Amino acid sequence: MRTRRFNAIRRVDEVYEPIDAALLPLGFTRTGNVYHRQSEHDVFPGIEAVTFGFDYGFRTCWMHTTVKIPALIELLAEVRPFAYAKALAWRVPDHASHVACMLRLSEMAGTADAPLPQGLRWRDDGRLQRVRRLPAATLGDTLAALVRQFALPALRERLTLRRLAAAADAPGYGQSGIAGAWPLAARLALGDLDGAARAFRAHPYALGSDRLRFSAAKAWLRGCGLVLDDVEWDAAAAEAADPWDARPWLTGELVS
Repeated sequence: MRTRRFNAIRRVDEVYEPIDAALLPLGFTRTGNVYHRQSEHDVFPGIEAVTFGFDYGFRTCWMHTTVKIPALIELLAEVRPFAYAKALAWRVPDHASHVACMLRLSEMAGTADAPLPQGLRWRDDGRLQRVRRLPAATLGDTLAALVRQFALPALRERLTLRRLAAAADAPGYGQSGIAGAWPLAARLALGDLDGAARAFRAHPYALGSDRLRFSAAKAWLRGCGLVLDDVEWDAAAAEAADPWDARPWLTGELVS
């Protein structure tokens, strides 16, 4: 496969070959720019993925790590059946899917200090910038090394059901937007009703900031056995939370 952009990397396979060598032996399958595999090591089975993005002829590069837990999607579908569609629960996640928990490479502690070859640097937006003369093989080797150092440990240690549940106690949880649905659902899935109630009190707008969606979420949680009589909708707080404009993935602060 070749690209045609001026000063682009011409042989795309040269970039992917080192990444293939790092991930395919571990059971990952590559579909386009997404490496994915089914995982059985957690409380519930899930889909793990490492996704790469390349813009402007591979001049700009990014990577994120994703876990998708179908059991949580099926749980959240009880209160938001269109946003969390059961039919898509086992679909391979992509970077735009808000039904998956994601960490961007730049949000993983230590990435800023990771050694990079000459000709590759971190941009202010957390992406990698390649100079025109950096060889494709060097870029691929660097990305493969970052996968081994950051992405694979994140899947084993950070993007797990218990770490997602623990994120509800993180200081930034109340500002996590729609990503806050995942720690809440994780607490429910683990049978931690008291913890789920605390999560809803800390972030009552994770399942919708308008009064109707808040009321539906509260009624659903009460049906799950939570005691939430003291939690009321507040227009100013709901507007400040602004969950549907927030990033859909969980940041490094929450699952560090």
